[in-house]
Amino acid sequence: MHDYHSTIFQDGTATFMARIVDVNGTLVKQSDVDSITYSVYLLREDKPEWRNAIVGRYNVALNVPDVLFNQLQKNPHWTEDDKGFNFCWTLKITDRLGSPFTLAGRHYLVEIRLVAKGVPLIVRYRLFVL
Repeated sequence: MHDYHSTIFQDGTATFMARIVDVNGTLVKQSDVDSITYSVYLLREDKPEWRNAIVGRYNVALNVPDVLFNQLQKNPHWTEDDKGFNFCWTLKITDRLGSPFTLAGRHYLVEIRLVAKGVPLIVRYRLFVL
């Protein structure tokens, strides 16, 4: 599991990048992945264990070829290191759902869950909303 931290604007969208590896440290490839889902939660600072799933943003399936690359990618938005990322996804704001990041001054958690060769892998993004 890897945690990323970032700041975003209220009612905005966000792009999520990661280098996802399996338990042996090997880069996860599309053919390894059975499923990818995301969930967005509102957090409370006074109760770290508390999280409230955002309606319409819980356990939502992502299309593996759209978000996971078989080779590491590089672009100016990736600032973790010079190796690159193999996961990139932009949370879309739709007329039906809107932005899940509606409360300024609050923290949200975006959790990406992959099942790769039967093993669950989790990548989390803790976001502070301005």
